[in-house]
Amino acid sequence: VLNEVSPDIAMFCYQATSHLVELGHRHIGYLGGPLAEDEPTWFNLRRGGIENALRAYNLQPNALRFQACSDASRGTMAIQQLLKRWPETTAVMCINDEIAISAVIGAGEMGLRVPADLSVIGCNDIKLAGFFRPALTTLAIDIPTLVESGLDLLFEEIRSGKARSGDRPVKIMTQAELIVRSSTAPPAKRAASQ
Repeated sequence: VLNEVSPDIAMFCYQATSHLVELGHRHIGYLGGPLAEDEPTWFNLRRGGIENALRAYNLQPNALRFQACSDASRGTMAIQQLLKRWPETTAVMCINDEIAISAVIGAGEMGLRVPADLSVIGCNDIKLAGFFRPALTTLAIDIPTLVESGLDLLFEEIRSGKARSGDRPVKIMTQAELIVRSSTAPPAKRAASQ
């Protein structure tokens, strides 16, 4: 069993879902990553965070509106597939900012305006996120702290001359800060009534 420093994926999805629910969204999608069967552990963390947030707001966790999307080059097509399959969707969380930007473009090609018709949240807070229009609501991950924590664990193992295999492994989960910008808003009355 190894030590681990990783982002708290379930909490990220919880934060993003909570933000959207507080705005009034009830039909929320998730865009990004491989198929659920190809990456069940990470997918279950995401789904768990989303469902826990819905339960916290006394909402029934419906079937997750999930569309696999491996990278931004496929984001335009992926958001269009998601919205054609579930047209009642009023908000979408994306696995990263690049896919979120691609999703905004794909929604625009369908005649939808972000955030008037569809709210979009990304993750990672890349530099472009604040300059893109609409400026992207996103989750900012403290990458330097993530790396520093991982290196601290590694150097401690080197100093001690052994891995902590006999000990309980150290597990550090890093949090994210929700950066609210203009890509999220309350759902349009037209969409909310569907």
